[in-house]
Amino acid sequence: MTADVRLDSEVSTQGQQVNCTQLWRVHTAKGVTHKVRLKLRSDSYVDQSYAYAQVWDGKQWQELYALQPANMLTPTKLAYGPKRATVADFDADISRLLSLSRTVLA
Repeated sequence: MTADVRLDSEVSTQGQQVNCTQLWRVHTAKGVTHKVRLKLRSDSYVDQSYAYAQVWDGKQWQELYALQPANMLTPTKLAYGPKRATVADFDADISRLLSLSRTVLA
């Protein structure tokens, strides 16, 4: 199976939120390629954090999978940490979303 390719990645801080958006080319076991967008947010309140994947259908982004905020592995309150947040802070949930996206798209 061909490896997934990250096409773009961005991390930004806005007030009490740190947002991460990534665009991937995801390959399924059947050899089909999909564009998948991951959107993640670490907020100072757990319930305002999110992590979800969307797939491009040729016209618009469609919801593919979402992690419940309480089940996210990304730390909350990243905006208030001693160091600037990076994509590495979101890696565990990014890996989970990519794996689950491949499963749903298979």
